Amino acid sequence: MTNQLEQNYQFFMDSDVGQYSDEWIVIVNGVVVAHSMKLADMLAMIKQKYSDKKPLLYKVPGKESMIF
Repeated sequence: MTNQLEQNYQFFMDSDVGQYSDEWIVIVNGVVVAHSMKLADMLAMIKQKYSDKKPLLYKVPGKESMIF
């Protein structure tokens, strides 16, 4: 069985998160639980709501970003 962080990372790799372009997202237990343009908002929310979990925090690239 995978741990929480691996589960969250696998969810991210398998998902289309394009709708969150240029935003920070927080994934907990394989679900996007929050998104915001402001990193400080995400860090505060994680500390308050998910301190007992292993959330994945990720900045989704903007639409102008190129991936090679």
